[in-house]
Amino acid sequence: MKSFKNNLIWILFMVFIIGTLVMLLTTGPDPLAPPPQYSAIVEPAAPTAEQPKSESRLKRASRSNQLRRLALVQTREGNLDRALELHRQSLALETDLKNSAGMAIQHDHMANLFIAKGDGTRACGTWIMALSALGPAPKTSRFSLKNPHAGERLRARVLKSYKENACPQ
Repeated sequence: MKSFKNNLIWILFMVFIIGTLVMLLTTGPDPLAPPPQYSAIVEPAAPTAEQPKSESRLKRASRSNQLRRLALVQTREGNLDRALELHRQSLALETDLKNSAGMAIQHDHMANLFIAKGDGTRACGTWIMALSALGPAPKTSRFSLKNPHAGERLRARVLKSYKENACPQ
C-alpha cells in the first residue's frame, strides 16, 4: 500500500510537469524565432513604431464628455476660470471631431460662464458662435431614433438664452 501512495505522488507530479510543458509550448513565444535582441538587427523597426497612436474618435468623445462634466463640477464649486478652461479644452476636442452639437453645447456653457462673470458682450458673441456651429435651421424636422428633435431643442435653448440676455440682433 505504501508503494502505491509513492507512485500516486510521482504520477501526479509527472502529470503536472507534462501539463506545464504542453502549456508553455502551445502558448509561449515561437521557439524558432530569433531572440528579441537580435530581431532589431535583422529587421529594422518601422518608422511609425516611434509615433504614438492617435486616440480613436470614441475615446476623444469620451474625453470631451469627461472634461464637460468636470467643468460643470468646477462651476458648481464657484471656480469659473478653471471651468472655462475645461470647456475650452472640450470645445477643442469637439471641433476635432466635427461634432456641431457638441460645439454648440460647449459654446452655450461658456456663454453662461461669461454671464456669471458679468461679461454679457462676450456671452452674446459666444451664443452667436453656438448658433453658427449648429448651422441654419432645417426646413423639415430631422428624424432620429436615437434622440428625435435634439438639434431643434438645442437651437431653441441657445436662442432663448440669447434673447433673455438682451443680446443685439
